[in-house]
Amino acid sequence: MSNPVRRHKQFVAAQQAASSRETAGLRHASTYDLLLFKLQQDLLHLKSIVSISRKAEVKRRLLPTYSPWVAGVLANGTGTQDAILMRMLIWQLDVGDLTRALDIADYAIKHDLATPDSFQRSTACLIAEEVAALASRTWLKKRSLDTVQLLRAQHLLQGQDMPDPVKARLHKMVGYALRQDGKYEPACLHLKQALTLDSRSGVKTDIKQLEKLLQAA
Repeated sequence: MSNPVRRHKQFVAAQQAASSRETAGLRHASTYDLLLFKLQQDLLHLKSIVSISRKAEVKRRLLPTYSPWVAGVLANGTGTQDAILMRMLIWQLDVGDLTRALDIADYAIKHDLATPDSFQRSTACLIAEEVAALASRTWLKKRSLDTVQLLRAQHLLQGQDMPDPVKARLHKMVGYALRQDGKYEPACLHLKQALTLDSRSGVKTDIKQLEKLLQAA
């Protein structure tokens, strides 16, 4: 047998052996490992998409695949670090599902879970920033803010260490939500807290307007 033919056969045999080992490995992998493998493939696909809105659409379509795992962890989890769960927290925020995101956030804060390495922020800071950003986008589109969930986010993040401007942004959006609901006094208090935490929070005019309304009441 010529050397080129022999080398080709050896190459094919090696490929088949490697494929068999990989298949056997997946067969004996845990449910978590299999789902994590699927997530890694999905993340590679998402990385190839440039459009943010398109990425959100894909994430929304993929989320049901991971929902049973998330539900199981939230119901029976032991608080161990979970890459799938933390990625789903981010995806839920990305698609604008604040309720489901905060369900995961509550568990993550309680068990001190870390964000994926690529985010380089504490879990509390990420939640506060993303919740405030989501609320800000909603407000700019002139849609109703979810006051209950914004207050819930602030409550579960109470006492968590993060930069003051991040806290300020969340206070600002809570203030806007309460103002939207006609609760001017607590709205004013939250906006004043935002100003105290960050002098550039952009709420001075809002505070003056609310103070006039309160004085006229």
